[in-house]
Amino acid sequence: MIASISTSKTSFIERQFWLLSQHDKSSAYNVNSIFAFKNLDFSRFVTSVNAVINDVEILRSSYELVDGEIMRFDKFNQCSVIEKTFNKNLIEAKNWVNQNCNQEFDLVNEPLVRVIAAKFRDCEDLIVAISIHHIVIDLSAKDQIAKLISDAYNNFGQSTVSKEGKDRFNNYQFFSQYQSSWLTSDKGIKSASYWRKKLKNASTIKLNIPKIKSNEVSFKGGAIELDLPADSWQALKVFSKEYSLSPFVVLLTAYYLLLAKYSGESQFCIAVPLSNRKNPIFADTIGCFVNTLPITIEFTDKDTVFDVLKKVRVALLEAHRYQEFPSIEIIHDALKETANKNLYRHGFTFEHPMRLNLAGVTAEVIQYQPLNSQLDIFMRLWESDNQLNGHIEYGNTVFDSISAKCFADSFNVLVNSLLVDTDKLADSLNSISETNKLEINEFNNTNVVFEGELNLKSLFEKQVALTPNNIALIYKNES
Repeated sequence: MIASISTSKTSFIERQFWLLSQHDKSSAYNVNSIFAFKNLDFSRFVTSVNAVINDVEILRSSYELVDGEIMRFDKFNQCSVIEKTFNKNLIEAKNWVNQNCNQEFDLVNEPLVRVIAAKFRDCEDLIVAISIHHIVIDLSAKDQIAKLISDAYNNFGQSTVSKEGKDRFNNYQFFSQYQSSWLTSDKGIKSASYWRKKLKNASTIKLNIPKIKSNEVSFKGGAIELDLPADSWQALKVFSKEYSLSPFVVLLTAYYLLLAKYSGESQFCIAVPLSNRKNPIFADTIGCFVNTLPITIEFTDKDTVFDVLKKVRVALLEAHRYQEFPSIEIIHDALKETANKNLYRHGFTFEHPMRLNLAGVTAEVIQYQPLNSQLDIFMRLWESDNQLNGHIEYGNTVFDSISAKCFADSFNVLVNSLLVDTDKLADSLNSISETNKLEINEFNNTNVVFEGELNLKSLFEKQVALTPNNIALIYKNES
């Protein structure tokens, strides 16, 4: 399992994930993909995953602090395998796999790739998860790894990667060096100046939402599913095309406006991960490049929906232009310049599940349920079967499952309201579902019928007659 160990310096992105893992030891940064398989050769599948690990240097990594510097070690050439056999209890098996996906990684002492498998007695079906720490993977890398695993499995567990392919994949060490030199270049200095100016307006909000007491198991957070029906999703895509916007911009705008309604604020930042692969040299490099940046806009009570859509679009375009400036440096500057310790509280991204194409195998994607959230609220969306799917991860200091479900329902209502009229004032958009309206009306219905002819004295006497032995009044020690 342990390879011949070599060391190298880390990128700013790896350093950020290292520091996050030391500050908050949780599974929030596990990238998990869960499948229900039929006809899978599990031994061949594990062999295929290990073949990919041997081809891709970054997947063999561990991380340690050496003389005050975070170093990457090429250490593990096999994944960890966790297995358990169940009777025909599918729900129990899924929950066990999901629970193991929520186990934190030890960045020093264990492989950063896990295969978790629930097997069944008297049945060849399997629930299998691939769990990888975010420090070595992003969305682009996840898609590449899925193809490599599929290719290896379809080649009887043997690698299909050429030497030229390995050279393209294993270019992450050069990225680490490139980042350091880029920071001192003209582009790096210009980007630093841009983000320092943006930080002056990059405030954060904290949502104080009353939670209903429940019997929920206590974790650091949870997740609630969010699905936009097919007709709403198609209407949104038509709307986006009509206004020359991406669906991402429209949905981010809706998220921004909903947070504004919940907080009463009109200027704050949302953490948005960008691919950070502008340099074509790194197009095929496997590793974590993603850079999470604070998207900040300010809108007024006079802004229409169209005004806010334009502001979000411009803010995203600017962020894309300066996306190579490391997030860890932005956070450091925010702390130094504005004493803002919590620059990122609310996140938003598009991130589709991993897809595998294994010959002779039926694979169904199972939605992973995170029990720890990276931020107070993080909305993750993706398109599947002509509708929009996703979930809202939440910290337990902000939401419980009931209030998170209300937030998800409000988001769907606001999205549909946004599509109707772009000339409408943005802060007038409806975000209350019909179910919530009924609950609010019922809660506010405090009318009580009293007998009209009775006064306070008569009411008191009537109650005495009903409960003559009860204490009527207590004063100091007397009753």
